[in-house]
Amino acid sequence: MSYVLDAGKTSHDAGTTSPRAIWAAVPSRFNDVKSKDRALFTPEATPIARTAGYAAEDADVILRLWQALKPRMAAEKVVSVYETLERPMPQVLA
Repeated sequence: MSYVLDAGKTSHDAGTTSPRAIWAAVPSRFNDVKSKDRALFTPEATPIARTAGYAAEDADVILRLWQALKPRMAAEKVVSVYETLERPMPQVLA
């Protein structure tokens, strides 16, 4: 949705898009959450409480982005571009 609305502006990941679209804070990155021990630098080695908190925050950010960007797409009349070109793209590339 971000790419359809602001294609040439910047990156379109949640960490870059959320400060522009929904709030001033940048969401956590998994690298900030996982274990810092080099031997345990995997998602499996990260304590479940930290991983769960990160996952919940990530889901909340994605939902808030959808709630902010969906009406904007309708207002700018680009829903059909998103529905016919952008949303099917992952399956096409796979």
